[in-house]
Amino acid sequence: MGGAIGDNFTHVYMGPDFVEESTSRRRSRIGNMTPFAEFNIWCDPAAAKSIFSNSELASKTSLITLDLTHQVCATEQERKLLLYGRDKRDPPTRLRRMFYELLVFFAKTYADVFGLTDGPPLHDPVAVAILLDQLSEASDSLFDDSHHERWQVEVEIDGEQAGRTKIVPGTALALALHEENIPCQIFESRSKEAEDNQSGVVLTPNGLQVLDALGVFSRITDRSWKSEFRTYKNDKDETTRKTLIANEQLYGYKNHRLWRKILLTEMKLMLEERNINIKYNSRFDGVSQESDTSVSFRINGEIKHTSMLVGADGIFSTVRKYIDAETRPQYTGIVGNLAHIRRDTVKWPYSDYEPACTIQGKPGAFFIMPEDPQAKEIMVGMQVRLPENSRAEWDALAVDKDKLCDFFRKGYDDWHDTAKQIIDQVCKAKESIYLWPFLKMPKLERWHSNTGCVVILGDAAHAIPPSSGQGVNQALEDVYCLVLMLKKSKSLLTALTAWQKMRQTRIDAIFDWATNATNVQRLPEAERNSLIREGKIKDPKVSESFDDMRWLYQSNLELEVSSAINSG
Repeated sequence: MGGAIGDNFTHVYMGPDFVEESTSRRRSRIGNMTPFAEFNIWCDPAAAKSIFSNSELASKTSLITLDLTHQVCATEQERKLLLYGRDKRDPPTRLRRMFYELLVFFAKTYADVFGLTDGPPLHDPVAVAILLDQLSEASDSLFDDSHHERWQVEVEIDGEQAGRTKIVPGTALALALHEENIPCQIFESRSKEAEDNQSGVVLTPNGLQVLDALGVFSRITDRSWKSEFRTYKNDKDETTRKTLIANEQLYGYKNHRLWRKILLTEMKLMLEERNINIKYNSRFDGVSQESDTSVSFRINGEIKHTSMLVGADGIFSTVRKYIDAETRPQYTGIVGNLAHIRRDTVKWPYSDYEPACTIQGKPGAFFIMPEDPQAKEIMVGMQVRLPENSRAEWDALAVDKDKLCDFFRKGYDDWHDTAKQIIDQVCKAKESIYLWPFLKMPKLERWHSNTGCVVILGDAAHAIPPSSGQGVNQALEDVYCLVLMLKKSKSLLTALTAWQKMRQTRIDAIFDWATNATNVQRLPEAERNSLIREGKIKDPKVSESFDDMRWLYQSNLELEVSSAINSG
């Protein structure tokens, strides 16, 4: 018997709250020797760590923590049953009286020290019981272990939390798992000080629905630029099309855009508040071993163990190589050329000129989009067709700011005054320009390993063009649907198969929409009109459903998950 997980791993009372010294925050108690540690592990945390970090020993170890033993208390009724027996005819034996007095003593101690009044937890008897249960030939176990679910156990060696035991996907997945009281550990390859992508992210109603369910939405909405319309302008500063797409009354949310760093920072703060740890500078070295119920993998050369490893590590995923070693991301032939300028550096032709719009002209199109609630800073972007390059050639082009300026300046004389001002300001701030090759992932046969203990999601499984504005939103849908699917389905592999099928259908529709609607609206005017005449793309001016986003924004993920399970 030893250890304590806490943090709602089970719904038992662990003792009175305490104030953590390092943060001065009130927290729920975890241990019985210190607020964080159980006595047996606290006595020698290094020895405990050596057991749990040994792949051979760890797989044979059952840890009976306070989270379990606090569910088995010797109530007053049970103490009297132990003392007198069921028939109460004979006087108590010396052995019965000894056990009874021990339990009475510990009952008072637990009531006085921990406020646990039901009775003392039966720590050691439960530990013995699981050994007897494992040796038993009976088919029914006394213990519910969620179909042989297993966890990696880590032990804190030093500091305020010395002796604490913790069990070990992206931040959104961790929050979603926490909502279902499923503990997790995040391994991040970058350092804690590493800068996040210095650009914004679009959150559409479907993604905001997930963030709202996870408690994130209320923390970021006031720091976002909000919009409901999709607006197109021509080279005469005329609005050619303005369509209500993110109808707040219909979908519950407007489109939000905010700095990516703000979103990630806020989600990391939420993880910290929930005591979910992020291990930075963690290099994933591959999977070592996988069974039907667990997986061992290497982080910085050290073996880790868990019941499920989730790779949310982007389009160049290292976890994906374990599932599919051959498939690689494919270049789409388009790059995004993006920059940031202050909005007040441009003399706009009228005061209510939309801060977010696509400006179309003979040379092509570029789009502007605010990054903050007041639209003080805007992103300026354009799409450029370029042949595929080697990694070294892409890297060289990315630092050639004059060349990136030339992309913006192509056809400069054919642009009107407003567009020229924007281009001039971009080139004045050329150090802010960055290149983003649009990549996609070919369809993978599976997003999970043979046993289902290794799973990938987000860009690791299905990268889609950034022009869709759905990269982050689809990763959020992946996370939410995965947790729902695992919660509702009784079979892991059945759940993962149904989840992938459901999500792939969604991704295919988004890719088709981004390719044949969004991207073509950013082509040069002559090329765009030619495609319309040839019938290869829809003319947005005469297509009634061109901007109808109900198929994407009006989603009911819980209903879709239930339907996928029933049809699977």
